[in-house]
Amino acid sequence: MHRLYETNDIVVFWNSGKCRHAKKCVTGSPQTFDITRRPWIDVTIAPTAEIWQTVSSCPITVRNRNSIRPYQHVLEPLSAYLLIAAEQYKNETLSGYYNVGPYEGDCITTGKLVDYFVEFWSNNTRWIDQQDDGPYESNYLKLLVQR
Repeated sequence: MHRLYETNDIVVFWNSGKCRHAKKCVTGSPQTFDITRRPWIDVTIAPTAEIWQTVSSCPITVRNRNSIRPYQHVLEPLSAYLLIAAEQYKNETLSGYYNVGPYEGDCITTGKLVDYFVEFWSNNTRWIDQQDDGPYESNYLKLLVQR
């Protein structure tokens, strides 16, 4: 189960499967997080800065931190395919298929990517490595970039 609580200044996303540190929320901003109230989260009561301080202390949960995923392909494929289509339109000799993805040397682990986000967000943001019996995932997913 998950819910979204928002104002013009802040959005709090609660996921019952991931949020396991509710005590930090209740003690960090008791006006916002009140387990005796339904709904138990109300982001309109406390100051936004207090809510942000509280939720930013929650760790980001990461599975398979040493896995390599083609994030670069997921984040920017549309612009690459549009560029290819535009060039193919101008020059028929470029027609055909193309695979879009990162070069092997540009692939990074999930843990390294999360480190970048944590560094960017700063503010006590941290992450934890969750080892569980979740579904099987390959440690290395790679996209071919040759034509």
